[in-house]
Amino acid sequence: EKGSADSPYIGVIVDTTYNKTIADQYGYPLGAWVSSVTLGSPAADAGIEENDIIVKFGDTEIINFYTLRDAISKCQIGDVVKIQVYRHSVKDYVTMDITVESNSES
Repeated sequence: EKGSADSPYIGVIVDTTYNKTIADQYGYPLGAWVSSVTLGSPAADAGIEENDIIVKFGDTEIINFYTLRDAISKCQIGDVVKIQVYRHSVKDYVTMDITVESNSES
């Protein structure tokens, strides 16, 4: 009504070209490849790092950018969601909680 809308936001930019062919080539899992994390965002606060691959968001298995976007869009502002990432630096999975915030748009 007043020209603004709140949408769920975690603060990552995902490489939309990451797919099964690339994952198989390098032996990585399918998921949403994080190309950057916004400073001060929920993702940064949770500990998500550049080059992490988000493989699970809540109860949703993440296979690409689109499944992550859809999972985030179903959240309410303030929801705390368990997220699992594959981290290259340790070659293992890391689980953390992330609080979904508002990305206000005018």
